[in-house]
Amino acid sequence: MITNSDYLKELQQRIAREETENLSQESQIELFQSLIDTDPSIAQLLPGGALVTLPGYIGREDVPDDEWAGEYSPTYLDLAARTIKQNGAEIEVDGRRAVVFNTDARNDYLTRPDNRGRVFVTGGIGEKFSYTMSLRNGRLTVVFQSLADKVIAGDELSFSVGLLDGAMPEPVTDELTLRVVESRRRSNSGNRRPRRDDEGEEVTEGRALPPTRWLTKDGRMIGDEETVQWPDDFTDQDGGKAEDFGETSVYYINYDNAHFRRFLNAERNEIDQKVVAQQYRMGMLVLMMGLEDAYSRMEPGVTKTSIEEIIDEIRRLTAQAAATVVMSIAKTLPTIVNPASVSDPDDD
Repeated sequence: MITNSDYLKELQQRIAREETENLSQESQIELFQSLIDTDPSIAQLLPGGALVTLPGYIGREDVPDDEWAGEYSPTYLDLAARTIKQNGAEIEVDGRRAVVFNTDARNDYLTRPDNRGRVFVTGGIGEKFSYTMSLRNGRLTVVFQSLADKVIAGDELSFSVGLLDGAMPEPVTDELTLRVVESRRRSNSGNRRPRRDDEGEEVTEGRALPPTRWLTKDGRMIGDEETVQWPDDFTDQDGGKAEDFGETSVYYINYDNAHFRRFLNAERNEIDQKVVAQQYRMGMLVLMMGLEDAYSRMEPGVTKTSIEEIIDEIRRLTAQAAATVVMSIAKTLPTIVNPASVSDPDDD
């Protein structure tokens, strides 16, 4: 029988392998476009993507903050972000940087008419940066703005930030270091606005896709692709990191993540391993872009300013959480959740 022909079976297997090879070699943009075609909601993650909402959605009402009592005169002032306390804060030559401090001062500390408190900085910082401040519910936010003609990339300035009023014998202070870096701005604003066809429908094909790079423990090659070696504090539990360069971001995805490698090592041949790697890479990109999209859509205010201070730590935690589950979602859920698994036997 021809259906039992060894030659035919071998031919069918070769065709299947070639089709899989072609799939695994598609560019990321083509793969991402296919993903958008399947789920248009993902298009909102791209720069300029329109927010997907339910009919009648009018946005979330603001919720008042819990009442904050606070102290008439503050008893402490501490940098909120551990990484900034250890390594300082980067600020661009022509940019601004918000730094958040924890304190126990009352909300009206900087505005009350009698014995008004004040924020001060030492070290002649006012000659190189302008700064504004706000205080709310125990969080003092100081926003520094570089004076472009007064600083250069490579400058590093350490100084004290303090709170003081007339009833205090001495101020409460903490130390801060600002490190000036090159501008990360990009003249890429054209990609921020969605392109539309002749009928006014948004076109997602060809929209700029942020670049991704593999991270590896040792910086080795993956196939013919160069990789970036882990940062010093990375482990096999990390999923990756995102770096924001203003108009665009670069997503670094950890190829040596333990959860991903468990799925990768279970595949028997190189082709299937390439498919798993693309599933992981695309899944991680979408999940990490989800955070950036949500963060970019936040209304400016105290909450966003506070998050800005620790956004790199949030990005790292998000990538770690995503890497733990993304392959289980991609590989396992479709096989265990299907019409048969959720249907009621009595409906047959």
